[in-house]
Amino acid sequence: RQVKGPNYVAARGTIEVSRDGERVATLHPEKRIYTVQNNSMTEAAINRGLTRDLYVAMGDEVSPGTWIVRIWYKPFVNWIWIGCVIMALGGFLAATDRRYRVGSRSASREPAYAAAAAR
Repeated sequence: RQVKGPNYVAARGTIEVSRDGERVATLHPEKRIYTVQNNSMTEAAINRGLTRDLYVAMGDEVSPGTWIVRIWYKPFVNWIWIGCVIMALGGFLAATDRRYRVGSRSASREPAYAAAAAR
């Protein structure tokens, strides 16, 4: 169906995704035409999950009411971000480890004590 936005006109699709007869998601991708520049852009619809992301994008209109639709199934995409958080926590824990701070202080004070004992 046709949708009018603040600075564009779009053809919006409705894609119902099901698995084993049970509906998983309803996605609404758009093919937008911006009126000022006369540019066309595709707005993908994304359904996020813990173990997968599902992307749906509208391609070109083949005939009136018939569109090319691209669907991408990307497993474990969010796990990349979970891995980044775990690495950041590991770096924070390493930076706050007392053993590293105490060792650096004693190494810097050691020559001063040796110099005082030598007098």
